[in-house]
Amino acid sequence: MSKLRTNKITGGVLLNQKMTPQMLSTEENRQKLELLIKTFFNRLHGYHVQYNIVSKDYIKIVGV
Repeated sequence: MSKLRTNKITGGVLLNQKMTPQMLSTEENRQKLELLIKTFFNRLHGYHVQYNIVSKDYIKIVGV
């Protein structure tokens, strides 16, 4: 992904991610997410990012 020429893409690059709350349960993992977001915008010139953070139980309830 880091070799993608994002400056050549009209409208920018979108990033949609699904994560469970457990993935962000530690400070270390939250810092990793922060670095991922900074890299996406600052180095890869991302345009939009969306994170859906839901548990597996919730997904089962709503049927997603």
